[in-house]
Amino acid sequence: MPSTHETMNGINTFSFICTVSFMLLVSILLFGLKSKARNFHENLDNVRVEKRNRIVPFFYIPPSSSKQSGIPEQDLHRSLERYKDDVDKMISALILSRDIAIKTEWDVYLDDVARSKMDNLLSLKLEERIKETAQILERDYLFLQNVLKPIPFTLSLPFKESDWYEIWSESDKTSAYDSAMQIITHIVRDWSKEGRASRESLYNWSIQQLLKYRSFDDGPVLVPGAGLGRLAHDISETGYIVEANELSLCMSVVAHKFLHNEIEKGVVHPFSLDFFINEVKTVDRYQAVAYPDLENDFIEHLVSQKKSPMGYLSYTVGDFTEIYSQPVVRSSFAAVVTCFFIDTATNIFEYLLVIRNSLKLGGVWINVGPLQWHSNAVLHPSGDELRLIIQSLGFSVLSWSVDKEAINYRHDDTKEDTRYTKFEGYKPLRFVVKLMSEVDSLKMENVAEQISRIRFRRYANQTNFRPHARNQEWQDDHRINVTITEIS
Repeated sequence: MPSTHETMNGINTFSFICTVSFMLLVSILLFGLKSKARNFHENLDNVRVEKRNRIVPFFYIPPSSSKQSGIPEQDLHRSLERYKDDVDKMISALILSRDIAIKTEWDVYLDDVARSKMDNLLSLKLEERIKETAQILERDYLFLQNVLKPIPFTLSLPFKESDWYEIWSESDKTSAYDSAMQIITHIVRDWSKEGRASRESLYNWSIQQLLKYRSFDDGPVLVPGAGLGRLAHDISETGYIVEANELSLCMSVVAHKFLHNEIEKGVVHPFSLDFFINEVKTVDRYQAVAYPDLENDFIEHLVSQKKSPMGYLSYTVGDFTEIYSQPVVRSSFAAVVTCFFIDTATNIFEYLLVIRNSLKLGGVWINVGPLQWHSNAVLHPSGDELRLIIQSLGFSVLSWSVDKEAINYRHDDTKEDTRYTKFEGYKPLRFVVKLMSEVDSLKMENVAEQISRIRFRRYANQTNFRPHARNQEWQDDHRINVTITEIS
């Protein structure tokens, strides 16, 4: 039987071995964590280098009606000219307001001496406005003049115009969107810290749905209405192959500079040309917003992937409905992601048919944005009507909701710092739908020809228009009888 001394020695030896083993285990774990952290930061640095050296090819596909052989660079010049006109109108309006204020103060206040002692006269404040506004608008003009310059495009041939295709002007749809002020607004949303909250709500949600329903190997992702490219850029950074599409040449030119890191740090003034309504504080109009903000919440996801974290991004400039309705595009994409896009449609069926044509069977369409149908729209379906149309085209609804809280599109208007007496915001419609099957009731022909037949101008140019009916019975059932009674 061992003595007490031998027993204590045995216990001490065992404790020593346990302590050494524990310390060794901790050291191994710490070494592993340090190695993992070191690898993480090395990967992060590699990703940043890859981002700086990234080349995004830009393709220009002119409309089939185009008679030009190259890029319509006059669009860039027109955008700058419109901005100058807007600036002139703004300054002229301020000068008129100042002059009216001076005349009114002359009649309201007692005499020249009394007026000279008043430093809070509206006319003086308006004079300050004129000087400040002129200065910041000139700075913004110089910035726009610098970015609205031609960029290298790969020029593609336009698609052949079919016998059915009836050309219509896109000017109604793009004139306001092509404005230089819209470019500044999109810079704030896509490439500034002030737009980060909006991007987190809209773009991050879209990417989360994409990661949920589509793997990197399922196929490319199409992003119509890409604007300045941030959503498409962020999706590609998670590992997807992405094709961005944008109609506006002006937006595309500026997107090229941001996506190729050709934009130096600077500021713009997104509120300088706002209407003189609902303002709480004059100084808010002069707010400078810094760009670019390149932070991406999904960097950690990127570097955690075993394969190359960067996907591939290309950018196509041209008409969405014309390019992606072609037979060659059919079933090309695993997903379509739209953000603040579908309400730009003239006839929503055009967009739906083109999205359907683009998607593979089993592909998903992810959408977020309002239903603020633009002035060019001829159909204005409500949310529930839109859902029924989408389902009728063979889509299955995976999720469908409308935000309970509004999202501010241009700025964060908090309770503590109210910018306007009228709230500027949207409660976006969010949905994910999956293309499940062919639909027997659909004419599954060349979608480009289908689009041409539902163009509004073709309908509008027909007198006594009535949709083509398969038989007389259908016409009789759907005829609307109108009686006009003269009231004498």
